[in-house]
Amino acid sequence: MDIKHILEYQRQEEMLVKAAILAYVAAELAKSNYRGFYVGCSVLAYNGYYYQIFTGINQMDERGGIKICAEQQAIGNAREAGYLQIIAITVVGNCQRDGTSGHYSITLHPCGGCRRYCSAFSGVSSETIVLTVRIDNPKIREEHTFQQIVLLHNVKTWKEIFSSRISSVYSQFKLLISRYSY
Repeated sequence: MDIKHILEYQRQEEMLVKAAILAYVAAELAKSNYRGFYVGCSVLAYNGYYYQIFTGINQMDERGGIKICAEQQAIGNAREAGYLQIIAITVVGNCQRDGTSGHYSITLHPCGGCRRYCSAFSGVSSETIVLTVRIDNPKIREEHTFQQIVLLHNVKTWKEIFSSRISSVYSQFKLLISRYSY
């Protein structure tokens, strides 16, 4: 990652945490999740000239309803404003076991869906900083790169999933052809 982005992240780190905490509080006040599990997210984004912070909250109106993650909403807000490079992602919430990997950490990491979403979006690089903060004690934090988060949860990216499916289909196709060739 470019040193100017790292310096800007260090300068804005506390503001990112405060913005994510405010987003968490907004989610809680809006009762945005039917099961009472709230997440706030802020991202530090860059448009080639300027840095800006965008926020998002998780939303789920009812059991089986459409789930919108805070990370996806914050990144979507940045993209909509023309900020296509994500320097840092800050996630604030209570801990829970990861539904995809089963991993339990001391802070709330982006879920499997968010990890796949970020993998598919070119604005989030392997070097994007992911800062996770506990809502009950904001001094408890973890800082990783996006690549470290993906490896920690050992979850394949969309590209890996897609390429493995293509090779599987290709193998099945070769088998089928071999059966009917003389």
